[in-house]
Amino acid sequence: MRIPKFSVMAKILCAGALSYLTYHAIKQEEMATKSCADECHSRIQKLKVYCPPAKNFIVTGNWKMNGDKKLAEEMIKMLRCGPIVTGNDVIIGAPAPYLDFIQQRKPKFVEVAAQNIYKEGVGAYTGEISAEMLLDIGVKWVILGASERRIYFNEDYEFIGEKAKFALEKGLRLIICVGETAKERECKEQVRAVIDQLEILKKYIPNSKWKHLVLAYEPLWSVGTENSVTPADAKEMIRGIRAWATKAIDEDSANLMRVQIGGPISPSGAKDLATIKDVDGLYIGPSPSLKPEFIGMINSNME
Repeated sequence: MRIPKFSVMAKILCAGALSYLTYHAIKQEEMATKSCADECHSRIQKLKVYCPPAKNFIVTGNWKMNGDKKLAEEMIKMLRCGPIVTGNDVIIGAPAPYLDFIQQRKPKFVEVAAQNIYKEGVGAYTGEISAEMLLDIGVKWVILGASERRIYFNEDYEFIGEKAKFALEKGLRLIICVGETAKERECKEQVRAVIDQLEILKKYIPNSKWKHLVLAYEPLWSVGTENSVTPADAKEMIRGIRAWATKAIDEDSANLMRVQIGGPISPSGAKDLATIKDVDGLYIGPSPSLKPEFIGMINSNME
């Protein structure tokens, strides 16, 4: 039996309409699963506009030379109970004897960082830790240039840069501390001082690695005092760091690298700092990070 032409045409139109509706239903479903950042970046080439990079808020609790196994166990239980904001990154900077203990017990969303490493893999370097040793026990992060390393052990940024270069070559992720002295701030040279530190680090860190770095702004004048970085201080410093990185490296790296604010931070101060647009995280010392209020400080970016 022959099918009339109008029936064939109707079938074609019907099939076409069905395909159109199916296509758009799939596209709507795809769009529904995209984040705002994904949608923005998918249009960046056409619109030629700046899209803010998608970055997780990152909070580091540096225990320094504090704590024991009992306290470490208590903090691990506290972190497990939370609640923690979904998507926030949490780093515990633990003393070397407890790195493996914490690494084996921590919740999945927590990472462990060593507080220092050496610039060589093996050798007669009594008391030092190598990148390979950290990776062997599953530790993927290291803190370099912490204020006390510079104050008490006279580490300069050439040495910090050498350690950073070696750590990156071995696949570790870095939190690098920067910050000015009291004298440099008194002379209103704080931004220049930090940029000088970054210029030295640039000699050792390839341009391609800067977008993955975490910089912790921890001014030396705040160490061992109750003098905190103010929101105005934080804004000025982050603006200076990103301006330098845009010029010295590239705009993507300047926007993607994360900048934490450190020094003595109270729970209320954490909220004031964390809600600043350009602050990517907090670098918190042992007093708050070994106490229950650490959970609230991890969540301080909640609106």
